[in-house]
Amino acid sequence: MADEVVRDRYQWSWWAAEGESVDTYYLNEASRDAVIATARREYGDGATFVIVEATQDGPFETDLFDEDSAQDVIERFADANAHRFGEDGFDGHIDPEGLAAELNRAVARYMADHGGDITVFSFTEQRNKEVIRPDAAPPG
Repeated sequence: MADEVVRDRYQWSWWAAEGESVDTYYLNEASRDAVIATARREYGDGATFVIVEATQDGPFETDLFDEDSAQDVIERFADANAHRFGEDGFDGHIDPEGLAAELNRAVARYMADHGGDITVFSFTEQRNKEVIRPDAAPPG
């Protein structure tokens, strides 16, 4: 099986939080205008808040195993099956580099199939951050 690179479809949306310097955003809308309207409704017309366009999508790191970690797996395999190898112990060869590559492919496949089930609480990228002050409110 050839290695495949999973290309993520970034889902950008707009987020808002009250204050000028924020670490956590609470409001989420599909458009800039919608998040500003929601923030004004939630925080009040006189509030200062920050908006940002952000995504929580993006690739999970799946290249987790190297030869050393694969060697640990091989040792666990040998220990778990010691009863099958007799008193001299495991006397076989499992290629750590090949096993590491297979483990990394398995993790990548699993994440491609199930990564959407994992709740992500931080942004993987953000852009268009802006402080909205009360004086920027449209007349009305």
